[in-house]
Amino acid sequence: MRAMTKRSGLAVLVFFIFCAAGWSAWSWRPDTFEKTKSPVVGQAPRPSPAPSKPEPAKTNSRPATAKERQAATRSILGQLDAFRRDDYKTAISYQSKALHRNFASEKVFRDMIRQSYPQFARYKTVRFGAATVQGKGKEAVVQIPIVLVGEDGVKVDATYFMIEEKGIYRVSGVGGGAQPNPLNDPNRPQAPPAFEGVAPLIT
Repeated sequence: MRAMTKRSGLAVLVFFIFCAAGWSAWSWRPDTFEKTKSPVVGQAPRPSPAPSKPEPAKTNSRPATAKERQAATRSILGQLDAFRRDDYKTAISYQSKALHRNFASEKVFRDMIRQSYPQFARYKTVRFGAATVQGKGKEAVVQIPIVLVGEDGVKVDATYFMIEEKGIYRVSGVGGGAQPNPLNDPNRPQAPPAFEGVAPLIT
């Protein structure tokens, strides 16, 4: 009788141990694995959203008015004509204040133009492109591209940067470079690239 009771007790104990192990094994699985949604049959997957296009950078630029362009080109021609007459005192008057400080004397400026930029010192023809304006108010800069041909036949593409001082436009800088001469003669002199920076190409 006691043997049967011990066997029954042992059986009950084993049953409870088995149930406890089964409950533990069942209970941790939902927390262990990542839950995923089952795909709907016949439903196409949603496409990924297209990347948004970056907005174009805003520039503080506009086309120059006819009055601005005429006033700026008038000053450029005035300086070029002064170069051709060897009137460097007048040519210097078309310099901006900031640019004027880059040259110690009239002679220094004259020698630089004659030696390094003979096409500007003795120009034959000049054509002006579309002018634009950068900035506003006193900081406004009129930019005018030109195509200049010197008496030596060398063509130069350049851009003038003009600012208004005391009622007239003055040259604050010139940038650009030379193009092959029209005669395709490798022995003919070529204009050096225009100086860009604090002390620009001419006045």
